[in-house]
Amino acid sequence: MKRVRLYIIVAGIAALGAAAFAAEVTEEQQARLVEIEQYIDAQKLNVENHYDRQLAALSEQMRSGLLPLEVGENRKFVRAGFVGWAQYIEEVLRQNGSDLRKDEDYRQTLATTRRRGLTAVQKFDESPRLLAIAEKRLADEQLRARLLLAQEEVQINNERQYAIEAQLPDLEEKLKQDVLNPAAEPADGVVSGIVYSQDKPAVILGRQIVHLGEYIGKVRVTAISIDGVEFERAGKRWTQKPGDAAAAGWR
Repeated sequence: MKRVRLYIIVAGIAALGAAAFAAEVTEEQQARLVEIEQYIDAQKLNVENHYDRQLAALSEQMRSGLLPLEVGENRKFVRAGFVGWAQYIEEVLRQNGSDLRKDEDYRQTLATTRRRGLTAVQKFDESPRLLAIAEKRLADEQLRARLLLAQEEVQINNERQYAIEAQLPDLEEKLKQDVLNPAAEPADGVVSGIVYSQDKPAVILGRQIVHLGEYIGKVRVTAISIDGVEFERAGKRWTQKPGDAAAAGWR
């Protein structure tokens, strides 16, 4: 029954909500529920912005990371023919941390092209093979780099989806349940989040939203900023950031 009641409030079905639950939900509770929805909406926006920045950084990393592996024109090596072009690719790979000379087939083929007494025809037969080995290795490195970055992109999108579709809805449900069915014991002193605004800032302690000036047990919220909360108890003050362990003042 509680879940049905909560669902109707969350869905915002005004007609049913006003008629069926006006007597069950106080004005203060309704105000808290609205605050929770506003907080969750703000966190969704923060999550989207956070992961958008990560994807933008990854895109730049992909561009800059693959750039050294892009073989452009180099007239000096082009004039040198197949062997020179293969050596240009070798240098591109070396600058990217890959030693083409560790490839046995490449090393032996390169040695063959430099063997004394080799006729022009024999050199011509070997040099395209050398270039083919170098180009395959380059393509393999490019593919490996793209796959690593693609895997990271999938991970970022999975984290975004989990935060939006699982973590935040779960937090919203728990916060609303605490409003509708407040726990007897006070919050444990851990700052779970900050609902910051110029006119009505609040802090989430455990799963309770507490406003500036309000008390949790014997502890009063004396100041709220974007990244921290000041508390006071028996004349002693301290500051906590989201995620900090409960300070000694709570005990």
